[in-house]
Amino acid sequence: MGCHWSHGRSASFGLRLLCILLVSSLLLPLTGCQIVSGEEVPNPQPQPPVLTGATGELLYITIDGDLTLLRPGTSSGPEATVLQRGLPAHTSWAWSPDGQAYALAIPRDGIDAHDILVYSVASGELLHETRGFPTFGLGAIEWPAKGPSFSLDTGTGFGRALDLFTLGQPDPVASIGYQGSYRWSPDAQVIAYCQPREIESPNLWELTEAGGSGDLAIYLVQTGETTTLIEGTAEYMYSPTAWLSADRLVVRRLASDPEAPDHVAYFECGLSDPPSLAPLEVMPYNLDRDFVVDLVPPDLRESCKRTGQYSWTADLSYVAVALRAVESGRFDVWVMSADGTEASKVADDCVGGTKALWRPGYLLVP
Repeated sequence: MGCHWSHGRSASFGLRLLCILLVSSLLLPLTGCQIVSGEEVPNPQPQPPVLTGATGELLYITIDGDLTLLRPGTSSGPEATVLQRGLPAHTSWAWSPDGQAYALAIPRDGIDAHDILVYSVASGELLHETRGFPTFGLGAIEWPAKGPSFSLDTGTGFGRALDLFTLGQPDPVASIGYQGSYRWSPDAQVIAYCQPREIESPNLWELTEAGGSGDLAIYLVQTGETTTLIEGTAEYMYSPTAWLSADRLVVRRLASDPEAPDHVAYFECGLSDPPSLAPLEVMPYNLDRDFVVDLVPPDLRESCKRTGQYSWTADLSYVAVALRAVESGRFDVWVMSADGTEASKVADDCVGGTKALWRPGYLLVP
């Protein structure tokens, strides 16, 4: 039995049209297409979350070795531009102070040498070239906030070297031996670092991972003069954490006894004569790892605790960090606002252990 329509052809046409619409409604979710003016066109893909306030550009390396310039806060979602392709694993990179150029430290022959190259962002022109610079250990390049000088950090946990370069000069202008950490001053005139100190103690190898102790010292870039601010002892070693201003440092003091209640303590050090050292009452939020950990989604907080690769915008309103995804095991770039109101994954293809650096001086016009 079937339905009887009294209007022959009109009823038949209406039935066919009804069937077409019914079948189309069932197939569209499967095909991902929509019919517009008789033509089949792809459905628009869902756009990633837009960070409405995150104006700027990030530089990172993908798992394929592509140095990528990412704009996370555009109106249509993240936009990416590849600057270099196929870079080797463990390549390090840094922005020039004005954001017009970027520097690369590319490992060669394993870890026995590095090529140090600087390129213009706009033209791709090679501005600096140091080939086959002998090194021991993987290199990390850093360009401070001012000036033409940048540094290459290489070595192991038992000793490191900081080689200083000037843009356009292939050979280093100075080299500093250090352990633990170093920090460029905001004006790029001073480098604070942990200077190795030999300690005759039965607990020599228990004091630090590198053994011995460490002084808090500074290096004057213009003159090459070195000054010890605080001497390390058998009980404590000192290393710089960050500059608060051109004449004030946050200093980390590490006790030789890992069970001591003050095993790790932070102080504020003034570069007076003699230097002043006082307990740090409040850690600035941009230096506080726990603050950043609380900004990321809960399932990524353990990954965030294991990385120190945070990059803050100049106004400290947004932070970028590369985190290992729980399910895929791949690394994603996340950007979070300091007030906790925005958090978004802006890239999911970065190489393990990567960092994402904000481009100095570049803000997008809304």
